[in-house]
Amino acid sequence: MALTKITVVFLVIGLVLGVIGGYGVGFTIYQPRITRLESDLLSSQNQVVSLNATLIEARSEIASLNASLTDARSQVASLNASLTDARSQVASLNATLQSLQMKLSSINATTPKLDKDRRLIEMLNKPFPESYAAQLLWMQDVLKAAKEVDPRLGPLWDNATRDWENLVDFIDLEPENVYTTEWVDWVLQYLYLRYLYNVSSGKFSDLFYVIVIEDINNTIQAVQ
Repeated sequence: MALTKITVVFLVIGLVLGVIGGYGVGFTIYQPRITRLESDLLSSQNQVVSLNATLIEARSEIASLNASLTDARSQVASLNASLTDARSQVASLNATLQSLQMKLSSINATTPKLDKDRRLIEMLNKPFPESYAAQLLWMQDVLKAAKEVDPRLGPLWDNATRDWENLVDFIDLEPENVYTTEWVDWVLQYLYLRYLYNVSSGKFSDLFYVIVIEDINNTIQAVQ
C-alpha cells in the first residue's frame, strides 16, 4: 500500500518527536550525572592543583633542607678542622710548657749557686779589716762561704790563710836596723813568704774564677 504524503509527514513528525522525547528523557536522566561528573572533575582538578602546589612547596623545602644540610656539613667540617688545629696548638703549648718547666727547673738549680758565688765575691771585694782579730774573723767567714761555693776551695783558702798568717807574723820580726845583713836576710825571707802567699791566694782565685764561669755558663744553657 502506497503511503501518502500526509502519512509520510506524520511519520517524520513522529520520528522527530520520538527523538526529541528520547533526547529529553535522556537529558533528564543523565544531566545530573554529567553535572556531578563535571563537579567531581573540577574537584579532582583542584585537588591536583593543590597537590602540585604542595609538591612544589615540598620540593622547595627539600631543597632548603639539602642546602641547610650542606651548610651544616660544611660547618661540621670547619669545626673539625678548627678542633684539629686547636688540638695541635694545645699539644704544641704543652710541649712548650714542658720545655719551660725543664728550663725553670734548671734555672732554679743554678740560681742558688750564683747567689753563693755573688756572696763570696762581695766578701772578697770588701775592704781588708784593719785589726788582726777582725782579719782572722774575715778569713773564717770567707772560708765558710768558699766551702759553700765548692768544697775544693776550702783547702786552697786554708793554704792562703796559713801563708798570710806566716807573712803577718814575720813582719813583726823586722829588724830595727835597716840595711844590715840581718835586715837584708829578713827582706829576702819576707819576699819569699809574700811569694808563697801570692801563689796560694792565686790558686784560690783561679779556681774560684773557673767555678764562677762554669756556673754562669750552666745558667745561660738553662735559659736557652
